[in-house]
This record gives sequence, structure tokens and C-alpha cells, in this order.
Amino acid sequence: MSNPASKLWQTVVCKNGVVAAWHPSIPFPYGHSRPVDLTQIEEQKKKFLQNIQKYKDSTEPIKEKGPSDLELREIFYTNMQEWRPRYRETRLYKAAGPRELKSVPSSKMGLLSSPIFNKIGNSKNEENKEIEFKENNKFIE
Repeated sequence: MSNPASKLWQTVVCKNGVVAAWHPSIPFPYGHSRPVDLTQIEEQKKKFLQNIQKYKDSTEPIKEKGPSDLELREIFYTNMQEWRPRYRETRLYKAAGPRELKSVPSSKMGLLSSPIFNKIGNSKNEENKEIEFKENNKFIE
């Protein structure tokens, strides 16, 4: 099984150790070629675009957690065990508990209801309370 083109190939080893190879291109006879069917290509393109449109228009709700184990197995050609959480991880997540948001300290919440921000009435008692409040809470911004 010799390739007729292999008779034309030349390989030379130079003095400095470099290997040089020459592989000339062989003309392909026109009689052995087939015509390109443009209608078939257009049909394939239409089918492809229709499939994309079906995928975009699908009414299936988007999953919050991502693809299922079966879908992952089909995508990556693996077994299902790789996509399931390890037991130790589930225990850690349960032990950690829900994360809490940082709440405003109750001392700062008192500022919002204090007479400093509430300018209703200007009696001497309220002004004295206001001064005492400022002296006691020096972190007022």
C-alpha cells in the first residue's frame, strides 16, 4: 500500500541536525469530485435556526439550582455520583445554619426616634432631654 504521492515526498537531515521535509500538493482530478448541493445546505440551516428558536421559546421554567444529575451525566459523560454532594458537605451546610444580615444596633435606632430628629414642640424639658442625650451618646453623626 504505497501512496503515489509518497514518491514525490523528500526528507533531508541538515548538518546542524534540522530535519527538512517537502510534501508537494497533488492536484485532485475534477472527475472524482462531487457538486455542492446548496438547497440541502439551506435546509440544514433552516432546521438549525428552528431548533434554536424552539429552545429560546421553550416554556419550561428555568431551574434555580441548575441542571439535574441526569442532564449533567449526559453532558459530561460521567456517572451520577460525581454530581451528588458528599455526606460531610451536607452536614457542614446544616451545621452552619442560615446567614443573618447585619442589623442596625439598637442604640442607633434610638437616635431616629429621639427629639434631635423630631422637632415637634420646643419646651424647656425637651431641650434639656436633647442636651442630655447628646452628652450621653457622643457618637452622633
